[in-house]
Amino acid sequence: MSRRPGRELEQLPHFVYIHLDAEGDAIYVGRTCDPESRPHDARRRPWIKTESRRVEVSPAMSFEAATWAERALIRAHRPKHNTRPGQTLSEGASRDWRIDRIAEAEGVNRATARWAANYYPTDPDEFEVVLGRRVRALRELRAEADARGVDPEQISMERIDAAFGAAMDAAMKGSSA
Repeated sequence: MSRRPGRELEQLPHFVYIHLDAEGDAIYVGRTCDPESRPHDARRRPWIKTESRRVEVSPAMSFEAATWAERALIRAHRPKHNTRPGQTLSEGASRDWRIDRIAEAEGVNRATARWAANYYPTDPDEFEVVLGRRVRALRELRAEADARGVDPEQISMERIDAAFGAAMDAAMKGSSA
């Protein structure tokens, strides 16, 4: 999930940048509010000096727009340096069987399943346990949606809003104590 910057940074214009290799393929996609230095920060990304040949930076946009653009570009190009913490490049190839299982079990297309595979464990046994829980939760969600005559996404958003509200209430109680 995306980490939100502080409220001050959110108000600044944001930019999406793409590192391209010698063949013009995207090797990393990121977003920043400092387009002059962040895309070129080789201390954080040592491969910049050896692999990156060109950086394209988007026009200024809001934090939310930059977040969505970054995600869309990562999904479209699957850059090799946009990996999750602890994930290695070789795991990308081993994800294909998981993508097929997720698409079949959850009833989603491969693009959605590919994105979801990032959030599943790599161990096959753990994967099956998590997939089973998720499929049961989706069935319950769809059954509730059918019973209420609403879209399952509406129920998901209601649950997210309720959880966020509870977290905010707990934070406010903690800060006033």
